[in-house]
Amino acid sequence: MKKLKVSKGVQRAWKLFVKDTVGKKKKTKFRQVGSLDVRGSQIKKGAKITRETIAATFKVEPTNRKIKKKAKPFEPDPRIFRNFKVVNGQQVATPNQWIERRRFRLDSPEEKRTLKLAPKTRKKRKTTTTNAGGLNFFQ
Repeated sequence: MKKLKVSKGVQRAWKLFVKDTVGKKKKTKFRQVGSLDVRGSQIKKGAKITRETIAATFKVEPTNRKIKKKAKPFEPDPRIFRNFKVVNGQQVATPNQWIERRRFRLDSPEEKRTLKLAPKTRKKRKTTTTNAGGLNFFQ
């Protein structure tokens, strides 16, 4: 990442990504959420989204753009979010990425409701029309 000169009142802009399950094969992808903002507010938004939805992971990435806002330092609660992943039994640090701890994954009513509705939405997705090339046209 290129070094960006940041003056008083001008901060580096950050992007927010949330990890979602995509399709029936349960592949996971990071999808950008919202617009550019300062780091602290992006982390706060990501923590809120992962607490209220099925998504369990979010990350923030810096950009080379500047934004005129005050820096709002924020770190998510370490009792709820961890900033490491487990690979072959070892903890590997993941800077600027947070994962919701297992015991907090399905604690809100919205998350439970989403899981109940999942089979119905999957049936709807199958009934969408496709053309000869296999591309889906969502209506």
